[in-house]
Order: sequence, then structure tokens, then C-alpha cells
Amino acid sequence: MRNDKLTRLLGPLGLGAVVAFVIGFLILNDNNVPGKNASAAAVVSYYQTHSMRETWSLYIIAAGVILMAFFIGGMRTVLRKANEAHSWLADTALVGGILFIAGFSTTGFLQWTLISAAHNGQAQLAGNLNFLSQSIQLPAQAGIVVLAAAAGLAIVLGSDIPAWLGYVALAIAVVAAIGPIGLIGVLVMPIWMTLFGFVVGARTAPRTVGGQRPAMGHRMTLRHHH
Repeated sequence: MRNDKLTRLLGPLGLGAVVAFVIGFLILNDNNVPGKNASAAAVVSYYQTHSMRETWSLYIIAAGVILMAFFIGGMRTVLRKANEAHSWLADTALVGGILFIAGFSTTGFLQWTLISAAHNGQAQLAGNLNFLSQSIQLPAQAGIVVLAAAAGLAIVLGSDIPAWLGYVALAIAVVAAIGPIGLIGVLVMPIWMTLFGFVVGARTAPRTVGGQRPAMGHRMTLRHHH
């Protein structure tokens, strides 16, 4: 797939990830999940009763993470092209995205193992996994901080992407870095990604009337011929 086509797909990719996360985290979540200090018996009882719903939730969230991985790869390409003088920021954003996906995937793996342990009546293991899966958000949160900060700086330091996207990303990075409220930044970031995707996708879409649209990263200049 060509870079320009992937750029136009960033909006749908981000939106698909948001929809998957909403379904997996909100619609399929009954808000009665045992806390990390719940007893092992309570953890086993809950996941034995809700194993099917929790399993489907993991599948849907995994689909969202896969979409997010393709989005982050495309976003790096867009940022490098839009700000070639600071292309290292696009690479740093990619590193943050990898850290976010790795942390997210680790939590999902622990959750999957927890469901299996509860199904097989491994109460002590289920209790430990429940505590661990709810205490390991730091890698994903750190990934969001790096991703949002690097993307925001890449946008505001000389790119032709609307500056407000960069400032919003920097604000998200600050919020995500503050421990107690960091989860807000993690939740808002996929929405920002969706906005980013549709904005840059619209800017790179071919025009049907009036000629071609200039490529991102290259501002138009006027030359006078004598």
C-alpha cells in the first residue's frame, strides 16, 4: 500500500480503534470487575460467571490494538514528511507507540491468563494475576506520554499540519504524565489520533477540480518570472 493511500486511511483506522475500545472497555464492561485487592474466591467467581463476555472483550480490544499499530506506523510517515527538519521526533513518536502497544498487550495477556486460571479453579493464581493486571498500566501510560509529546512537538515545530493538533497532543502528554489522572490521557489519546487521521487524510486527498493538492511537508511558494 502506497504512503498516500495509507495516509487517507488513518482516520478510519483511528475511528475503528476507538469503536473497538468503547465496545471492549465500556459496552462489555458491567463495572463489577473485582478490584485488585479483591479476594481470590471473588475473582474466580466473577470470571467463571462472566468468562464468555470477558473473552469477547479481549478479542475486540485486540482488534483495536491491531488497528492502532497500523495507525502509528502511518502517523510516523506523515510526521516525517510534514517536518523533515525534525524527523527524529516522528521516530520518537513511533517508539512511544511501540511502548504503548507492548504495555497494552502485556495487560491483555495477563487478563487472558487470568480468565483461564479462573476457569480451571486456580484461585491463588487468579488472585495474583488480577492484582498484577490492574497494577501494570505504567508502560502503556509512559508510551502515551512519549507518543503524544513527540507527535505534538513534530507538529508545532515547523510542520504544515494544523498547530492546534500539536498543542492538544502536548496537553495530553502532560495529563498522561501525571500519575493519578494519567488514565485520562490514555483514554483521550485514541480520540486525538482519530482527529489527526481525518485532518491529514483530508489534506492529502486528491482534488477532483482545480488541479493537484500540494504534498504535505512542502509549502507552496510563488516565483516571479521576469
